[in-house]
Amino acid sequence: MKNLSGLLLAFFSAIGAVAAQVPSPSPTALPKPLNAEFKKILETDSEAVKIIAANHISGSRLNPEQLTTVSLHYLLQSLDPHSDYLNAEQAEEFRTAMNPQYFGIGSGLTEIRNPGGEVLGVFIRETFRGGPSERAGLRFGDAIVEIDGLPMRGKDFIEVRSHLIGARGTKVIVTIERNGARLRNDIIRDAIPTPSIPDAYLIRPDVGYIALTENLTRNTHDELVAALSKLRAAGMKSLILDIRNNVGGFARQACLAVSEFVSYGQRIFSTEGRASDGSANCVSENKKADVETPIVAMISPKTASSAEFLSAGLQDTDRAFFVGENTFGKGLLQSGFELEGGRRLYLTTSRFVAATGRRPQRDYSDGSLYRYYSDAGSVEENSTALIAKRPAFKTRTGRTLLGGGGITPDEIVHPLVVNERLSRWRNSLDSIVFSFTRELVAGRLPGLESYRLDGPAVRDHELKDDELPVTNGVFQAFRAFAVEGQKVSAARFDANRTFLERSLRTELIVAAYGSTIAKRINDRADPQLLRAIDAVPNAKLLLTRALTTPNVRK
Repeated sequence: MKNLSGLLLAFFSAIGAVAAQVPSPSPTALPKPLNAEFKKILETDSEAVKIIAANHISGSRLNPEQLTTVSLHYLLQSLDPHSDYLNAEQAEEFRTAMNPQYFGIGSGLTEIRNPGGEVLGVFIRETFRGGPSERAGLRFGDAIVEIDGLPMRGKDFIEVRSHLIGARGTKVIVTIERNGARLRNDIIRDAIPTPSIPDAYLIRPDVGYIALTENLTRNTHDELVAALSKLRAAGMKSLILDIRNNVGGFARQACLAVSEFVSYGQRIFSTEGRASDGSANCVSENKKADVETPIVAMISPKTASSAEFLSAGLQDTDRAFFVGENTFGKGLLQSGFELEGGRRLYLTTSRFVAATGRRPQRDYSDGSLYRYYSDAGSVEENSTALIAKRPAFKTRTGRTLLGGGGITPDEIVHPLVVNERLSRWRNSLDSIVFSFTRELVAGRLPGLESYRLDGPAVRDHELKDDELPVTNGVFQAFRAFAVEGQKVSAARFDANRTFLERSLRTELIVAAYGSTIAKRINDRADPQLLRAIDAVPNAKLLLTRALTTPNVRK
């Protein structure tokens, strides 16, 4: 059975139709009684299970729920890669993931480990805007030493987090250690929203950037409208819409999002199902749509499901110029069927069709689930041989778009990639970067007291290029901390100086202004995003063609 991340990618699609939410069909609302052939199959299966339980060497250990999960999983896998069965625990995890909020104290946590990998403690890395922990005054670097009187030193992130989340309105006592002093905080758990759009800002004086990188939840359209309003007020003339790594969500939200940019009455996409409630059209109902702002959209192999519907909606209507890599290629939509005991069945009930008539669903004819997932969005999707097999479709302006294999960008731009060994080494330094930054902002490093921070992170800060610089003095102190104190290779440390300076400055900015502002430092080194900025003239040319070409397709 897939883990939760696999479930999200497999199932995030339209848990609702395009124009309106589709109620989950009743598990008793079967179209007709099973015929004799199906009844015979069920009787044979029942007989086989009894024989296995009575005679197999491990038959006495058969778990009925496990047997049901595995057998239904493989049965559904033979039909398509996205239909599946969830037991009660998995179904609850999925329902939680589809909810754009959880209940807790609203803090980002991180671990500190010693050179041997042993967890020394869990610490507050940031507090979320308006959340309980921010209201309680928690801040970067606070060590969590007790929760409800239970010692937390040496406990890992997962265990500490499990004590912090709970029912809304319940109290949790969090004891932290800050600069040698213990502070008790009585915190009332509350809803912690997880936005679809974690950031929106002017990346250039007249170029807006919206990170639509999280799941499409029921709030996505409202968040998008608010982000666009803020950017227009700030002087936005062109837009970069980042849809990378968005694994999908509600198709209705994809429809509403695209409707912000296409003319009233224009068909954006549709779904085709076996039943009447699986077929619907997404048509723009927005009479005040912005049809004049040039858009560059960014996509990746982890852009999937209804995030692909959104992408296709913008591409097939000639509304955005795309950069990045092929999307996953999930053009199938699932409906949920509730079963007894909190279990749930997800069945593919319809297919996505873009405005040009193309279907982005990638090939699954060989039935290999491993190949289906591992190759999705890969460079092989853009090989000459495979491209030649993909059907071609024309947009209104004459652009050629390909069906199957996901959404292909207008310009292939790969991310910055390091080899796996170097990537693991860099990731292993996260704990060291945080530990050093914690000492630095606490003012405990001689000669670097000017980096001391005496309060919580300042929100909505306009970051300047020269703020919180990693000077040579800071870097050398960091080097000594890592090489002498944590046994990091000096030669390897020096060879990665540029990366480490950026990582350290990012952590400093997290402490001072929060992770949203800190991410903007990494944005400046993102080759795909930099190319998207350079591609704004391409988006302007595409928009000009679209506005001057007769609208022959609705």
